Amino acid sequence: MESIFKREKAQRKGRKERVSFLRMCFFSSLLFFAVYFIGAGNSLANGTRTDKTAIALPYIPSGEKKESFHEFICYKNLSYPSSFPNHYYDAYLIPEGKKKLGTIIYVHGGGFVSGTKDVVWESPYFLKWLRAGFQIISVDYALAPDYPYPTSLHQLSYCVQKILDEKVRLGIDAKKLIFMGDSAGASLAGQFILTQVNKSYGKKLAVPSFVSERGGKISAFISLSGLLDCTRFNKTGLLENDESFLAWGRAYFKENDFAKGKKARDTNLADFLTKDFPPTFLTDGTVGSFRDQAIDFKEKCQAVGVPVCTFFPEGDFKHDYELHMDTAEAEESLEKQVHFATFLLS
Repeated sequence: MESIFKREKAQRKGRKERVSFLRMCFFSSLLFFAVYFIGAGNSLANGTRTDKTAIALPYIPSGEKKESFHEFICYKNLSYPSSFPNHYYDAYLIPEGKKKLGTIIYVHGGGFVSGTKDVVWESPYFLKWLRAGFQIISVDYALAPDYPYPTSLHQLSYCVQKILDEKVRLGIDAKKLIFMGDSAGASLAGQFILTQVNKSYGKKLAVPSFVSERGGKISAFISLSGLLDCTRFNKTGLLENDESFLAWGRAYFKENDFAKGKKARDTNLADFLTKDFPPTFLTDGTVGSFRDQAIDFKEKCQAVGVPVCTFFPEGDFKHDYELHMDTAEAEESLEKQVHFATFLLS
């Protein structure tokens, strides 16, 4: 009998311990989720904030202090709504009290099949923009061949909508937006702008016009070695590049002879240009790049009344020379771009 009472007492004690344990788990979970959601609200959704942390760049100017982003506020991997991968952006922000002239929405290149928003970390080009008073949003998007045209364009649209939703918390003046792209990124940035200023073009590509309706304004377009007409993707004159560009174009458009297809023709920005397109800055190299496209686009801008500035250095300058910042011409190009943007937004 005594052993039965001992067993019952032990069982009651075990039940009490289990109940206590479950209660502890329950309240711990409540505390966790409360902290999580409060923290999420204070840290721009689900991004990682890097504040005043020195981020060393690979490029170290001779005889100079190593460059870093320590004087700025950086949010990494903020998400925007999309069912496709790579739906993230980074925000490089200027602290309160310092000069802010505008915000650059940057779209990376990579032939639609490679590349990443992290290029901003890797080039002193962007650090100079920040120091000139321009905040930077760097956008990622899904890549071909798994996610062909126009997936990345639609993702850019979703990302811009999210950025406008977050403009107050990001500290962005939505009426001072500059869209910038290098190489294939210029194609995407230019197409997106067209969807906002040419409604028939937006309908054609199923991208709604929303920037102005949400209180925003696209103040400028900057093209760095921009692919402004995909029907000429593989027409640079440099065999090595043209072979790669041909393969990438086929992957992106899912057509072997994509240059003759409707999808590639819809990326010829000059064909859909109107006077409502924002002031534009064009620059490009001379080797394996798209300078001919930039010159044609400049002429179309002039024909329809879009203000346009250009910088086309003489000599042998490769595709994307602008981002490497290892020549006097790259420095001069950046200086002219910053002057162009400052004049527009001051």
